[in-house]
Amino acid sequence: MQIIMQNAGRVLIKKHNRKVNVENGDVIQYQGIYYKEINEIQKYAPIQTMFVGIVCEYRADTSGITGIYVEPLYIHDAIQNQWKKIMNYEIPTTHYFSYPHLLMLPGKEYRHLPLYFLHTCKNVNLHDFYHFTEEFYL
Repeated sequence: MQIIMQNAGRVLIKKHNRKVNVENGDVIQYQGIYYKEINEIQKYAPIQTMFVGIVCEYRADTSGITGIYVEPLYIHDAIQNQWKKIMNYEIPTTHYFSYPHLLMLPGKEYRHLPLYFLHTCKNVNLHDFYHFTEEFYL
């Protein structure tokens, strides 16, 4: 798996040469982590679920592009088996954040909660999700 520049945009090349556009502004469905607040002692429980979001930036090192940041817009509620619109996403103001999700290539490391779910990414049309209006708060 790799992320390359192709036709003036970033493209994720997955298994069997499947391509996913991951340029800033592209909409993808992907597996991510919902950090559910529990209590003062445990703080958060990580819950793995599906998201729909917009690619907002990339991460790179000297070897090239190593990952993408994705701003989550919709979350799949597995209990109710439905998509819900995320209402309270805020752009991070510190170096330590849970969202946007940082999806990294296998074998690449970073200290700010990287997720290794790039293999789950696929391009989707945001218009297919507009009818999901039930609200969800991170």
